[in-house]
Amino acid sequence: MTINGQTHTDPHGCYNIDGGQAEITYDIDAPITIYSEPDGKGSTVSHIGGGNGTTTISPAGSIVIG
Repeated sequence: MTINGQTHTDPHGCYNIDGGQAEITYDIDAPITIYSEPDGKGSTVSHIGGGNGTTTISPAGSIVIG
């Protein structure tokens, strides 16, 4: 998975986003949840059930895998 140009091999857990926008390229089986605040807090902005693709989400404070 790539988040804002940074590649994460075997992604899991929480990734905080700097700048408030996330461009995500993914090819994983686990669900992806984007939150409005860092550390998986705040409201859910978007939910992706896994699979593959590319999306841009704003606002994005954090991304949680699994």
